[in-house]
Amino acid sequence: MRKLFIFILFLVVTVMNGYSQNEWKTGYIIKNSGDTVFGWIDNRDSKNNTYHCYFRKDKASETIHYGPTDISGFRFDDGKFFVSKNIACKDSIRKLFLEFLIEGKVNIFHYQDDNSHFFLEKDGKLYDLKNTTIIKEIKGTKYYIDEKEYLVLLTALMKDANIQSLIDKSRLDSKSLIKIAKNYHERVCKDEQCIIYEKKIKPVHLNLGFQLGESINRFNFGNELISDYSLSSYLGCRIEFENIINYEENLSLMIDLTVQKFSKYNFKERDKYTTLTYNGQYYTIYDDTYNEDLKSINIDLKAVELKLPIVVNYNFSKSKIRPYVGLGISNTIVVSQNKEFIFLTLYQKYKQSIPTYSMGLAGRVGCKYALKNNHTIYSDLNIDYSQNFNTNQFLRLTNNLYSFTIGYTL
Repeated sequence: MRKLFIFILFLVVTVMNGYSQNEWKTGYIIKNSGDTVFGWIDNRDSKNNTYHCYFRKDKASETIHYGPTDISGFRFDDGKFFVSKNIACKDSIRKLFLEFLIEGKVNIFHYQDDNSHFFLEKDGKLYDLKNTTIIKEIKGTKYYIDEKEYLVLLTALMKDANIQSLIDKSRLDSKSLIKIAKNYHERVCKDEQCIIYEKKIKPVHLNLGFQLGESINRFNFGNELISDYSLSSYLGCRIEFENIINYEENLSLMIDLTVQKFSKYNFKERDKYTTLTYNGQYYTIYDDTYNEDLKSINIDLKAVELKLPIVVNYNFSKSKIRPYVGLGISNTIVVSQNKEFIFLTLYQKYKQSIPTYSMGLAGRVGCKYALKNNHTIYSDLNIDYSQNFNTNQFLRLTNNLYSFTIGYTL
């Protein structure tokens, strides 16, 4: 079942990655000839906008893909502006779409790959603003030191304005660089104003949802006693934080709080034999290699758990249909359990058969559907592998859980 789930997850992610898009917004492209063509542009994340422009003359027309060599730039009506520039990348020069942050006596540009990159343009020449981190070892201790080369460059290029104190306090981010460029422009140019193109950073937005679901799971007690797969239900709420990282608009943080009850399972021995107490009776469970009567036992765990997965999501789209995938950490707290079930190996260590807290990995793939009132309905498939903290495999409880969730976001 795990291999089947992984295959489905890979298939769904591949399909969504191939067909996903963000919201279409009005804007225009600038041809290499300088002509402008108005229409609709697919508003993808900053990393995608570095390499691609997807354009339609109207919403119903065919999508045209432009790269940085095909057009000189594109702009959304909300002010976000990208221009094609030659950038030195390692040992080669390549054209990229840089986001135009501010235009004046000095221009500031930005692009995003695995890191953020900023450039300053003055008198037609483009300068790379860098902050290299080096490692220095002093008396056997390693220190990470920021070189802050960009401060030297800013000082040299803006020496004709008295803003050194502002430069010294600056950071290598869009807000700080726009502030410096704006101050520099106002000091050296009294005749005209600079133009700020930067997209306004959206504040962190919170979505609250309510959900229920069905799961199938298997327990492994101390690598000795293993259950079959059994169904259970759960309900709870979900909090999603959007716009948590600048220039990564498609990332969000999801925190679930659900209550789940695990009941009846059939348990069998994994190796040779093991012992347990259930409803006041002592049992010895043998594996299939022994010719004994008791090879499995039905047990009602009566376990109630609070599950708190914390997942970072990548949302493929901001349109009406919004597929997403996520990866994070699962947290499980056992509220109650059947005290008549005593698995001796774990009970001697924890004074209960199911340890109170376990932690693991959580993955999910799902989709939202946006409603007219800005609410959404959503569903997702989840995989959760958790265990308690113990390096001894015989004192470890693991839970392999697969679930399907549906919910409604306010």
